[in-house]
Amino acid sequence: MTRRLLRAPHGPVVPPERRPRLPSLDLLLQVAMQERDKQLGHFDALDTKAGVLLAFDGVLIVISRGVRFAFLVPGIVLASASAALALAAFWPRKFPTLEPEALRQFLTYETERTSLKLHDTIARTVALGGQVLRTKALNLKLALTFLLLAVVTFGAGTIFTTNNVNAGRTQHGTPEQTREPARSGASASPSASPS
Repeated sequence: MTRRLLRAPHGPVVPPERRPRLPSLDLLLQVAMQERDKQLGHFDALDTKAGVLLAFDGVLIVISRGVRFAFLVPGIVLASASAALALAAFWPRKFPTLEPEALRQFLTYETERTSLKLHDTIARTVALGGQVLRTKALNLKLALTFLLLAVVTFGAGTIFTTNNVNAGRTQHGTPEQTREPARSGASASPSASPS
């Protein structure tokens, strides 16, 4: 009976590399985080635009003083509606964020499983953030539309007021007095008497 001895391989035995079960998870996590960063930038840009619209509405109402009443009231109503919508877009609201304390529960999880949970959480915040952004953008579009209508109304009122014959004139006295030309004659002003 011959015994064959098992020989050890010529070097240390290296276990085969464990391939991840979700090979594209890192890529998807990175894409989700980039989308989240884009949303935050878009959120700030919408706030800036809402602030600018709010300022334009205020200035437009202030400079509309000389416009005829028939154009003034609708213009102020439109500019006020625009300001209210811009304020609604600008108003601070809760934007979904990650809470680091809640992530502590994943400390003992495998890296792959933690990455998957993190991806799912970020994907949910991106979806909720998209709803907030759509609401802000809709309010901003409506505010811009009302501002445009207010500008057109005030512009038409300014043109109509400028082309009106009595525009900008203040009449004092009775209509007969204002139509008579000024008479030239000796003035009753005191003058130096000849000596």
